[in-house]
Parts: sequence; C-alpha cells; structure tokens
Amino acid sequence: AVALPGQPIKANPNIEKMMNAATDEKLPIIALCHAPTLLSAVTMNVGGGKREAINKGIETASLPPFEGFVGLTGRKEIQFTYDVNTHDAMEATGGRTSVLKDIAKMSRVVKQEKAGVLIYTGPGPQAAENLADATIEALKKRWR
Repeated sequence: AVALPGQPIKANPNIEKMMNAATDEKLPIIALCHAPTLLSAVTMNVGGGKREAINKGIETASLPPFEGFVGLTGRKEIQFTYDVNTHDAMEATGGRTSVLKDIAKMSRVVKQEKAGVLIYTGPGPQAAENLADATIEALKKRWR
C-alpha cells in the first residue's frame, strides 16, 4: 500500500485482487504492524452489492506512529521510503483505532468480524505470539 501526502492510501492492484478473492471466500484476515493499513486501502463486499473499506466500522490495532522517531534515530529500514501514520490512514476510511491502546499494550490482538470475515490485528512484533494463537483460533472457527 502506498500513500502520498494528502491522498488516500492505495493498494497495489495485484494485492487488491488477492484481498478481494480472500474476502469473497470469507477467509480470515490476520494483520500485524503496518499490514492492518492495507485494510483501509482495499474494499470488500458487505452485502446488497455494496463495497466499502475492509476496516470501515470495525476496531483494529496497528503500528503506532513511530516512523518519524525511527527515522530520526537512523534505524529506519531502507525499504520504507515514506512515512504513513497507520492510525490516521485507517480512521480516514471509517475504521476505529487507538494509538494509546496500541502503545500501552503492543502485544494486544483485536478480534473483529465483518460480513462473515474474521479480522484479527496486532500493533507490532510484540503481538506476534498472541496473533499466532489467534490465527489458530480463527482457522478453527472458519473450518470448524
């Protein structure tokens, strides 16, 4: 996903096609760190022929706005050539996020369901173990 200043975030068309196929099949979505931002860049079918951003109307966790700080400390990975405040991008498409909750508990997992799709998110690498357990739970729920 790419965001230019003052413009909404856009997904690569190939990623969008893959995400559309996944949501159409009601596959669980598991997203960590920057990945939940993709939920604001891709739409899903919510019934009645209506499509909307995957994250619209649900709560998600995502990486707190640390990009500027990481850049100032010289630890920013070269592949990250732009700064995106994930929470701002997600709120712009009608999602609910909490920077304070994500900073206070970087290991948290937010579990939501939308139009029959399980959507589990975590704010950063500290949530990986909890998100792995939640992924197993989501897979069991999906395929009982």
